Amino acid sequence: MRNVSDTGLSILYQMLQNMAGNDTAAQSFYQTYYTDVLQHIFSVVTDSSHTAGRTRIIVVVVVVIVVVVVVVVVVVELLPDLLHRRAPAHLLCCH
Repeated sequence: MRNVSDTGLSILYQMLQNMAGNDTAAQSFYQTYYTDVLQHIFSVVTDSSHTAGRTRIIVVVVVVIVVVVVVVVVVVELLPDLLHRRAPAHLLCCH
């Protein structure tokens, strides 16, 4: 199973690197998948059933994902649907 995980992370890393060469495709990809990829990566990182052996590749992928936002590579709204929705009432107030 380790090979599958490592291969998947390596493919994700290579795909993120390839996005740097095509800005139009990159923006569309980021808008559609950025938050999902980030959520899944953090899900893996915080899951105690995953071994520490993948730490390096996970860190590298997270760095790439964060850097594209910090360096302003991403110029599209990442959650456009959420920006136009009203937050549920239980999130708007505190008791």
